[in-house]
Amino acid sequence: MATGGVLGNGTKAAYSITSPLSWVNVPALVDISVPTYVADKVNIDTHSVSNNLHKNMAGMITVGDPGFTVLADFDPATSAAQAYLRAANKAGTSLWFRFEIPTNRAKTLFWGVEFKATVLSDEPAVPIADKQTRRFNLSFDGDAIYDDAAAGASEIS
Repeated sequence: MATGGVLGNGTKAAYSITSPLSWVNVPALVDISVPTYVADKVNIDTHSVSNNLHKNMAGMITVGDPGFTVLADFDPATSAAQAYLRAANKAGTSLWFRFEIPTNRAKTLFWGVEFKATVLSDEPAVPIADKQTRRFNLSFDGDAIYDDAAAGASEIS
């Protein structure tokens, strides 16, 4: 159990273009947004003489957009992973993604999340007085988000 806090340092992102899945690591990760289930709020009010409180239930579920930010490398010769994701963005290619988040400070155990998505956008940021980054925003297009049942060793090399 992660007690005392665990830094996000060591988090990994990867994609797969093959079946069975073979993960291509996306190096220089700065930040990720894990896909989440967000249910619609459905009103189920009924008129009552005992109270006038609104009642709601969870409805259809939208998947919140995942994505990640990396240190930018605009040279395709030295950053094949970023170049492939840019090409997938242009082509609208659907890919499998895996995010791994460390569950211990030693970064030997990870919680993995797998899902299918397209690259919605590739957003380079090139500030004059700071590091260059790229934000790859994804659009979920799968049937489910698959979570590892238990923390384990990394599947991303």
